[in-house]
Amino acid sequence: MQSRRRWSRMASAAVLLVGVSTVGLAGTANAAPGEDYVPANERVSQIAAQYWAENPNDYSGLARTIRAHGGDSVTFMIRGHGMVSGAKAQELYAKSKSETGNENKVSSAQPADIPNNSFAVVGSWYHVQDQYGEWWNATGYWNFRDDYIGTGDPGDVSAVTAEVNNCWINDGATIFASDYQGNDFTGSMIRQGSGVNSSIYSIDDSTSNFKMLNDNGTHTLSFKRNSYGCGGTPLQARYYYEHNQGGGSLLSFSLSLGIFSITYGGNPMTLERATPVFRT
Repeated sequence: MQSRRRWSRMASAAVLLVGVSTVGLAGTANAAPGEDYVPANERVSQIAAQYWAENPNDYSGLARTIRAHGGDSVTFMIRGHGMVSGAKAQELYAKSKSETGNENKVSSAQPADIPNNSFAVVGSWYHVQDQYGEWWNATGYWNFRDDYIGTGDPGDVSAVTAEVNNCWINDGATIFASDYQGNDFTGSMIRQGSGVNSSIYSIDDSTSNFKMLNDNGTHTLSFKRNSYGCGGTPLQARYYYEHNQGGGSLLSFSLSLGIFSITYGGNPMTLERATPVFRT
């Protein structure tokens, strides 16, 4: 698809457009990289985001793609099953789909309500390493039901938060969204906050030609190795996505592994989805 090729050629520009911040860190390399060096982690995260845009809910394919381009240790948090491989996540997804019927089945909710099955979220960790550094990536994936459009205009919120030991340091966040046909959505994504171990973005909930432009997407928070000596202490994270239908501006928020609370101006209808805590 033309839009997919555009993403590949303009990855750096697209990342800057959505306000990604990158923290400069001391690497673990023996020599400094050249001017044309692209960190392996950046390359893998862009390819993974592109794959999810084209193939939402294809967990096995996403895991293969990450591994094929230099990543490893790809696991997904599936509620009730813990951290599983891409193949196992795909098996569980297919089973759930067969048990519940058509994944696009319309909810019985009233038109003014937000259907409880309008979207789902999944969390994942994967590891990347090259001669200049080593990273762990906490990623949240969201995916709206293809036949769900909503009202548009109100801002949704995507948030990743983590707890890591002092051998790892925040190396920036990336966020990417598309409609259900895989077309890039580079609308207004505004960084609302980024702590030592968190990333929060508001997303312009837009519609066009009866399509939700932010139908699915990825939000990745990267951690780069800063030192050794922390043993086998796992890194842990959680992903939240809150859909806002009916207006109301974002005023404030509180974010941790245990809670994501948002205060709005007005009284909009909202629906929040969160993954369980997921660990490396």
